Amino acid sequence: MVNAIPSVMPECSHVLCAKHLKDNARHILQNDAVIKQERDEIINDIFGQDGLISADDIICYNDKCSTIEIKLRAISTTLRDYFTTRLRPI
Repeated sequence: MVNAIPSVMPECSHVLCAKHLKDNARHILQNDAVIKQERDEIINDIFGQDGLISADDIICYNDKCSTIEIKLRAISTTLRDYFTTRLRPI
């Protein structure tokens, strides 16, 4: 559907939903059998009130990204790849 919308409705903008991105990340962590405490911590690091999505500037954003990527190396390579290729760029 995401690929079809621009051809059918070229004047529309594609807006990303933090809830869906969060649900996708949580699903990846569950599939990787990451324990709940670590899942919640990573989800909070990305989507929480003081998480990545609330970074005030590019310096803070990059710092938070680095911290998250370090944690993900030890917890979930699948989410690390998703974070690096999908979440971090958007």
